[in-house]
Amino acid sequence: MAKKYKIISPFTYKGKDGREKQENHIRFGPGEDMPELESEELNRLIIQEKIAEISKETGEIIISKKITNLNATEVDRIMGKSVASILSIVNSGELSIETLGKMLVVAEREKMDSRIKNTIEEQINQKAST
Repeated sequence: MAKKYKIISPFTYKGKDGREKQENHIRFGPGEDMPELESEELNRLIIQEKIAEISKETGEIIISKKITNLNATEVDRIMGKSVASILSIVNSGELSIETLGKMLVVAEREKMDSRIKNTIEEQINQKAST
């Protein structure tokens, strides 16, 4: 069974391959039927968050999450913020396991609040299980 997609943000349809002449362009919005697209154009619209996959089991929209991988300097900058800010960033779900690991090392080295360490460990375990 082919994957199904739903329009979640307005976009201009430029043909199956995204290269039709401008006079043939059509504007689509949320709730309209999904046009047939080639895989390259489909991937471009998914990355731009214009369309999203629909779960076969539940029928819910699966929006691709952007995973962020930070370097050591960026991790140190984040870990210098308040406890509430750090917890908010960790709970966003947008950080990679590698970044969370770096944050955990800093939290343990600096003997930071146990809530920070526990939250980071929970996020690592959650990401590792998926």
